[in-house]
Amino acid sequence: MTSRRDFLRSSIFTASAFVAAGCVSNRRDRFSFRRGAPMIGFADKPMDEVRIGIVGVGGRGFSAIRRLAKIPGAKVVALCDNVQAKIDKGQNWLSEHKFPAAKVYCGETAWRRLCDDPHVDVVYNTTPWELHVPVALAAMNGGKHVFTEVPSALFVDDCWELVELSEKTRRHCMQLENCCYGEVEMLTLHLARLGMFGELVHAEGAYIHDLRGMVLSKWPDNECWRYAWNKAHKGNFYQPTDSARCA
Repeated sequence: MTSRRDFLRSSIFTASAFVAAGCVSNRRDRFSFRRGAPMIGFADKPMDEVRIGIVGVGGRGFSAIRRLAKIPGAKVVALCDNVQAKIDKGQNWLSEHKFPAAKVYCGETAWRRLCDDPHVDVVYNTTPWELHVPVALAAMNGGKHVFTEVPSALFVDDCWELVELSEKTRRHCMQLENCCYGEVEMLTLHLARLGMFGELVHAEGAYIHDLRGMVLSKWPDNECWRYAWNKAHKGNFYQPTDSARCA
């Protein structure tokens, strides 16, 4: 029996053959093979200290400050948001825990200046969804690696634009929330492949839970950009936890 992995591998080889033969003309064919090399296996030069600028320091961004500042070799050097009070909250936390104050970028388009800051190595992007692509592109164009919250893009063409620019600039562009590669998740997958759970007949993914009560009680229109998405659309959205309901 052909495994899913073998099937995907053979499909990729087949598609590659068509591209090489000139039978496929798509965005990938038109741009990537002429502008940059694939990033598979790419590793940038080691850094003794990774200087991080965080764009969007609301609920999710503030959590990032607390995590990243405690990692040996990492330093939060810049904070950006369009609300000064959120930046102040992050600065106060850094001060209370004896970390150096970060450079401040405040305003609707202040992230553009942060992405050009020569003293920032990595941009950590926790902005509303519609800013994920613009911030990531600006970061790579500014010579920074970028880690962006989910979803990294809302449209397929935007996904290609991120890939193309990453290949062109040789900057890493990584989507966060890759918990499927966590220790518990990988252990569970390994045990399943070993047959330790017997025959698997049903599985559920994360975020299958009802958040309507939280949306109605804790997401006022004027404070959380995510509320607008839930009002305008239906479907299986990627939903935050209670502690990170507003990024």
